[in-house]
Amino acid sequence: MLALIFGSIRLILGLVIGLYAFNILKPSQTGFLSKNPVVARILAILLIASGAYTLLFSNADTYKVGSVFHRWTEEDKAVMVKNCLRDSKGMDSKFPKEMQEYCNCSVDAIMKNLSKEEYEESLQTTFEERTKKQLPYFSHCLIDLQAATENKK
Repeated sequence: MLALIFGSIRLILGLVIGLYAFNILKPSQTGFLSKNPVVARILAILLIASGAYTLLFSNADTYKVGSVFHRWTEEDKAVMVKNCLRDSKGMDSKFPKEMQEYCNCSVDAIMKNLSKEEYEESLQTTFEERTKKQLPYFSHCLIDLQAATENKK
C-alpha cells in the first residue's frame, strides 16, 4: 500500500513540475524551479521515473519496517535446497531429478508462507513440531514427489 502511495505522489509531483518546467503551464509566481528550468526538468524526469518504477516494480514488503535484513535471498534458497537434499536419506541418489524438484518446490512454499524470521524461529523446535506446522505449505510437493517416484519403481 505504501508503495502505491509513494509511487503515486512522486509520479504526480514529477508531472506537475514537468508541466511548469516545459512551459506547458505558466506559474503564477516565480520561484526556484522557474528560475532554474534545467534543474526543474531534471527533477521532473527523476520524479516521474522514480514514481513509475515504484508503481511497476514494488511489492508489499518494499516499505515494510525492519524487513530489509529479513528478506529471503537466493543464497537462503540454495542453502535450504542443499540441506533438503542432504537430509533426504539417500533419496537424492535414487531419484536425483525428482528430489531436486521436490526440494525446490518445498523451499519455495516455505519461503512464500513464512518470513525468514519465522522460519529461523521454527528451527529451534523439534523436527516433528516443525514438520507438523510446515507440512500444509508443501504437502502438494510431497504428493508430486510420491507420484514421480512411484512411476519409476
